[in-house]
Amino acid sequence: DGGHLSSVTLDNAMGIQLLVEHLIALGHQKLGFCHDTRNHQGAVIRFKTFLDLVRNHQLPLREEWYAPTDNTTAGGYQSAKRILGANEWPTAIIAFNDRSAFGCIQACVDHGIAVPEDISVTGFDNIRMAACYNPPLTTVSANYQELADIAASIASGQAHRAFGLAPAEGLLLERIEYDGLAWDPACG
Repeated sequence: DGGHLSSVTLDNAMGIQLLVEHLIALGHQKLGFCHDTRNHQGAVIRFKTFLDLVRNHQLPLREEWYAPTDNTTAGGYQSAKRILGANEWPTAIIAFNDRSAFGCIQACVDHGIAVPEDISVTGFDNIRMAACYNPPLTTVSANYQELADIAASIASGQAHRAFGLAPAEGLLLERIEYDGLAWDPACG
């Protein structure tokens, strides 16, 4: 049968939904987003889901609260500078990933804005530094071991079509909120 490929991906929509709903539960009504400029599936899904959720919750949509990033700390810094250049700021910024969130936080600090007291910033990926960063970063995380196990299972199944395995669905993510008391061995 040639041509059938399966893939295992993160559930990007669920991750953004977790972040948006968490921020709304905290009372945030003005949300910004540092979005990936590359046109890959994960980036498109994250930004589209964010925009859909903002509309569904009838929150203000302000174009100046959405800025592109190249997913680096420097890119996040530039995105946040652009967002902070607006006449009115969002009360929270969701960054495309944790590295760009670190840049967002630094831009806020450089503008004299306290995080999380004046503005909240969230990430996506839960890299090791998320718990160690000051302030610790609220982010979403996937079980990457489970991701690898499913991918290996699918690869094995493709070699043995008799198993009838279908392409895997996206993995659910969980929101990780560090309260400053969390400890991660990577932090030392």
